[in-house]
This record gives sequence, C-alpha cells and structure tokens, in this order.
Amino acid sequence: MRSVPPAPHGAPSKPVYSGTETTGRIKSLTRGQGCGMISSPEGDVFFHKADFKGKFFELEVGDRVVFEL
Repeated sequence: MRSVPPAPHGAPSKPVYSGTETTGRIKSLTRGQGCGMISSPEGDVFFHKADFKGKFFELEVGDRVVFEL
C-alpha cells in the first residue's frame, strides 16, 4: 500500500486508488441490512445497497462485479 500525504486541514481524504474502476467478487451479503463485502485485489471493500447500481437482491455470493471507490 502506498503512503498518502495528509489532507489539508478540513479536507476529506480519499484512498490512493479513488476513482479507479476495479473488479472483484461478492464475498458476503447481509440482505437484512442491505450491505455486503466485495473481495478485490486491493482488499475487501464494504458496500451498501444505496451505492449499488442494479438490483441488490439479485446479487449472489461469488458474483463478479465492477466497482469504483
């Protein structure tokens, strides 16, 4: 992982790879809470159904996905 210089005071920080399109697989789903985890080469990523473009309830563990942080 690359080191990130500190953000200017008051500015939100973003991951180094922010805005990069990445592929991964659905690792787990918590349907009752509308969220899940994606396993990707950069590490596991949490997501909420509000951030998902498509039908969240049609997702299955192991599905391939493309996402952007």
